[in-house]
Amino acid sequence: MSFFHPLIHPESGELCTSWEFPEWRKSNRIWQLIQFITKILAKIDTKMNPVNREATNLLENNFEAFRDRVERCVRDSLNKVYNPPTLEDPHYITFSPYVDEIHDSIKREIYEPKEEEENKVLGLSWVQSGSLQPFSKPEAR
Repeated sequence: MSFFHPLIHPESGELCTSWEFPEWRKSNRIWQLIQFITKILAKIDTKMNPVNREATNLLENNFEAFRDRVERCVRDSLNKVYNPPTLEDPHYITFSPYVDEIHDSIKREIYEPKEEEENKVLGLSWVQSGSLQPFSKPEAR
């Protein structure tokens, strides 16, 4: 699947994250990466060091051609979204078509309002009770 963007390597398809994350650290979180991806798709910052020179050149000099290329990539991606993975990776994200018998019950569970139970624990918290401090950081005194 191809993705036409100045920060996407044209051959490998890898996203260049060095602009936002010069080095991935233990303190970085996946939501930060998703936020970065959302940001670069919404507005392309021409100051970022591009890895796809063709995309950068079209973006700067021929926006109509750039947009046409992006639209072609979107159409191509939509046609291939259900294809099996090309890599032997058990963590590869795959998609399957919506099947009413499988997905409707899950969809109802997500969208139906839940009955509130007082003092019901809904899951684990990463924040100390009565505070906004994460457990990983000591309480400031």
